Amino acid sequence: MKHILSLLVPFLLILFFCGCGCGKAKTANSRKEHVFPRIRNHKMELRIISERADFYCGESNAAIRFQLFNNGLNAVHIPDWRADIAQNITVEYALCPNGGTASVTEWKSSLNSSSKLTPWRYPLDLSPKNSVIVEVPLNFIRTLKQKGNYAIRGRLNLSSLPIESYPVEIMVK
Repeated sequence: MKHILSLLVPFLLILFFCGCGCGKAKTANSRKEHVFPRIRNHKMELRIISERADFYCGESNAAIRFQLFNNGLNAVHIPDWRADIAQNITVEYALCPNGGTASVTEWKSSLNSSSKLTPWRYPLDLSPKNSVIVEVPLNFIRTLKQKGNYAIRGRLNLSSLPIESYPVEIMVK
């Protein structure tokens, strides 16, 4: 009996360590983002509600407020809402050389304060005629070199609800 155990224990240890250590190593980039199903039949609106329209080049605390509003008659369940609320909206911007947002064709994305998205999510339920306010930093203004009029808009960073706001014009002095 002792002879069988003395042969079996090393064999089990080898299997255990090979099973734990062998195989394909996972990297941070190999983890894929979970895609949530799209929400159908909703009347959600993303609005820019900030009243401030003048900013300064290099300003470090520039931010804009968005309102995600449920304008429908039914409650909306958003399963992929991020715990870091500012990461739910991506701000896009473009230079308006002639003024007006209608002529903008090339939008650039402004990176959030943390370029790495947090994996923590929780569902957000919005009842009819209710909203959530989200303040998002305008990080592109920190590194901006050219003054002028810019168009900005918000885009939800959610796979279940791909909507965007109407663009507004701001002035960077």
